[in-house]
Amino acid sequence: MEKTIFVNSDVFENIPEYLFCGLTCICKHNPDEDCRHKWFSSAPKFTTIRVNTIITSTEKLTDIINYSITEESDRRGLKRPDVYQHAELPDCLVVAPWACTDAQLTKHEREIIVDAACGAAVLRGANVFAPGVLGMMPSTQEGEWVSIYTDSGRRCKRGLTVPFVDPGKVFVGNGIMRMSRSHLFQKDLHPKGVAVEVMLPASGVTAVEVPQPLGLLQNLPSIVCGRVVCPRPGDKVIDLCAAPGHKTTHLAALMENTGVLVALDKIPRKIEALKALCETMQADCVRAYAFDSTRAVSASAHASGSDWSPPFAPNTFDHVLLDAPCSALGQRPQISCKITSKQISSHPKLQRKLFTTAVQLVKPGGSLVYSTCSLTREENEDIVSWALGSFPQLELVPAVPLVGKPGIAQSSLCETDCQKVQRFGPPLGDSPEEDTIGFFIAKFVKVKL
Repeated sequence: MEKTIFVNSDVFENIPEYLFCGLTCICKHNPDEDCRHKWFSSAPKFTTIRVNTIITSTEKLTDIINYSITEESDRRGLKRPDVYQHAELPDCLVVAPWACTDAQLTKHEREIIVDAACGAAVLRGANVFAPGVLGMMPSTQEGEWVSIYTDSGRRCKRGLTVPFVDPGKVFVGNGIMRMSRSHLFQKDLHPKGVAVEVMLPASGVTAVEVPQPLGLLQNLPSIVCGRVVCPRPGDKVIDLCAAPGHKTTHLAALMENTGVLVALDKIPRKIEALKALCETMQADCVRAYAFDSTRAVSASAHASGSDWSPPFAPNTFDHVLLDAPCSALGQRPQISCKITSKQISSHPKLQRKLFTTAVQLVKPGGSLVYSTCSLTREENEDIVSWALGSFPQLELVPAVPLVGKPGIAQSSLCETDCQKVQRFGPPLGDSPEEDTIGFFIAKFVKVKL
């Protein structure tokens, strides 16, 4: 990929260089040669799909995806990528990237400029939707091939008609124009829909249409997280920070849609979206509530009634999932990062507060899984170390299946405990496990004292 400019390059001061295995990290003023920029600004090449085993089987969905990708490969003139079941995750399908040539990524004369969020979506295989378009040449016609660039420096003015020349201009792929300039930029219009059909993203990521409710596009570490919780049919489970519901619906499938699965999130509109997803995926065992999870436990609460509404008495659940709010520094690609050091440092306080609630909710003999999509030690290994020192009733156990890497050695965890947790993230590799988003998972069991 071409040059990438981060709005706030100081964010890299919070990402230890040892996460990048000693690779040379030149200063933030030369992002083309900084491996941290390369990791953040590139998209994972592999696409992963979680099979909804409530509805179908891995074999059936594999056949459907194979048929769809074969048609797309023929239409795009590309070699069909492999589709296969993950060796450690029976409900996870992996789609390899397009095998494209340099010639197929040749830049076209016509250029489309899109915003940073749209550019990141294109690198993940999405089309360009109308609201994301910032500029285009006036003579560009529907049906023409165009090259798509993102404005990572956030300096392109909407409606630009001249070529955009800027160090933050990043090539993200080629596609076919599906809307006219007048339709996109005419006054008082609010266009929706596909503006550019992306035929080949610069990342090579394979675009996959997954038919719901048969499956769901989901990052591999998130699929691993549900497997680490490992609920059984009939269990009582709570997902404390559940929106948007991808992990929630996975837990429901692992529970074979039996037992009780409570899903909480503080924001009502997110819970409404989660309920809609659960209905689509036929996750009937889910009970979703808009509720502050820091207040989800009460010593005066009675045994839950038929609605299983919060707050709950201590020692209520067999399993607790705390996929905690975090700095999200593991998300990729991040073409334009605006998070500040102060914002990053604010997360551990809330994570510890939520963790304290989670400890109270889990039964003796039950498990608590803690996860984030962050890379920082303070939100991950340091939270685990704090938890072990604060709650003697907790025992750290291996977060199996151990698909990721061990915890970082340069942390407050001992070597033995580093082997029990798992990380996903830098440096880049050539497998779905080594080229995915940044993620962290730890599992605890509550013992009887």
